[in-house]
Amino acid sequence: MKKPNSESIALLHAVDILGGQTSTAKRLGVSQQAVQYWIKRGRVPALKAIPLEVASGVSRQKLRPDLYP
Repeated sequence: MKKPNSESIALLHAVDILGGQTSTAKRLGVSQQAVQYWIKRGRVPALKAIPLEVASGVSRQKLRPDLYP
């Protein structure tokens, strides 16, 4: 099992703040399976970084440091 990186930790934190995968999915207008896939990948898609930031308060810089240095 690979070691979690800072992006995946931020994603897990955001999902936890929002109350889990299902509630995160509802807030972002995606399926629970999509959120589960992001967690498995360890990265939120670029187009969902800002909506996830707005919903959870976890900064886009932490969620996607490759796009928002």
